[in-house]
Amino acid sequence: MSNKIVNEIRKLPIDSTPKMLLWVISDIADDDGNTTWYAPRSRLMEETGYSNKTIAVCIAYLKECGIVQVIGGNGRQNQYIVKPENFNSDVKYQPKKDSKPVSEVHQCTSFTSELGSPPPVNLTDKPVNLAQKPVSEVHTIPHIHQYPSVYPSLGDSENPPVDKPKAKRVTKKQAGINQLVELGCEEKYAHDWMVARKGAQLTDSIIENLSEQARKANITIAQAVEWSAKKGYQGFKADWYLKDQARDNPPLNTQVLPNSLNANYWANFNQPQEPDGWFEDPIDVTPKKTLRIEGVGHA
Repeated sequence: MSNKIVNEIRKLPIDSTPKMLLWVISDIADDDGNTTWYAPRSRLMEETGYSNKTIAVCIAYLKECGIVQVIGGNGRQNQYIVKPENFNSDVKYQPKKDSKPVSEVHQCTSFTSELGSPPPVNLTDKPVNLAQKPVSEVHTIPHIHQYPSVYPSLGDSENPPVDKPKAKRVTKKQAGINQLVELGCEEKYAHDWMVARKGAQLTDSIIENLSEQARKANITIAQAVEWSAKKGYQGFKADWYLKDQARDNPPLNTQVLPNSLNANYWANFNQPQEPDGWFEDPIDVTPKKTLRIEGVGHA
């Protein structure tokens, strides 16, 4: 939650509907105005009570007036950056109203659907000249009025429309691969990870948790997916990754052993180590007899 951003948008002259959405986005954002991946469309719908269509219209308005920058291509996985200093008050919010196309509106001014209303009457005294048609072209079924089709391509054209092939259904596995590719993952690692997950659906909460764990491990989402795919894991935890890295890269042993265990002894003789071959010739350590003076007279 960023009180800084919320306070900056508090007094902006914005219509109440988009301002409510902007308030929720600013509440999610950090002090830099960035929501990262914590503002999915489902969360905005839940906290504002708006429909998906209303949120789309409000986001388009906030982008146009410059106060919100949208990053991402999929509406459910967008991240938003709030920039109150870029607000352009000249742009006005114009919500779309539900209205029927002109082709669906009855064009007869005397038409009424009220029960018991009088039949329509001519609004002019001028005679109406109707074109003469041969009997073969006149509709002979009584009480049925024919009107020209408002969609000529559907009824009046000589070439009726051809049924278009149905779009191929996207599986949960392929949808998950597409989401991971949009987040910067390589397709082969995204495919292998979804296989390890047995094609389970990637929900918004799973994507948010994956992003948070990758941030704790100080790596990108793509690196987290690649590591999990190589390990065959169904999920990703920062602790798993850090322990694996510590096991693969143990600290080096920098302890230096002396060249000779008797180095301290030979240092007393100004020698760095024992001389070469000093132990090859045996040293006689047998005690010697004291010298005797024989033949010396006594005083």
